[in-house]
Amino acid sequence: EEKSKRLADVAEELKKIGWNLSQAKLARIICEMLPKDILVTEVTTGHADAIRNHLIKYGRTVATVNRYYSALSKMLKYAFQRPKEYDMQTMPHINWEKERNGRVRWVSGKEEKKIIKIMTERNKVSFLNFFLFLIDTGLRKGEALKLQKKDVQIDAISKIWYVIVNETKNDTNRSVP
Repeated sequence: EEKSKRLADVAEELKKIGWNLSQAKLARIICEMLPKDILVTEVTTGHADAIRNHLIKYGRTVATVNRYYSALSKMLKYAFQRPKEYDMQTMPHINWEKERNGRVRWVSGKEEKKIIKIMTERNKVSFLNFFLFLIDTGLRKGEALKLQKKDVQIDAISKIWYVIVNETKNDTNRSVP
């Protein structure tokens, strides 16, 4: 039996193999925005641009556009990497939007206590130190996981320990006390 090559089928396949719910929801919305029953091989850069224009027209931010693009890109790559199933010869170009640096937000003391309580109740105590490190430093999970011993240093004058973060989301280096 030959598999269907509709974009919606690719989204369903990704959902079955464990795609996170938010991306699965965006994929469903993308499929609704595009022509009904569009084949994955028919998706073009023009379709991606049309999705962007539609989202911007209805007041969505460029960050939101990129979340939609991420879902579209994942569907296209999934099909492209399975040529026997989908017969996709080329990948359309997606014009990713340039995002501003993210908003500044801290976890409140109340939120921190609630998360600690939930992690403890769900027997996730082994992750608690990592979680507290992320809260205390403001590092992203990916940044913290890339740290090496040489990235932790002490200032010779102030005697304050700090972490040097070299690979950040925004391609900037920073140090965190």
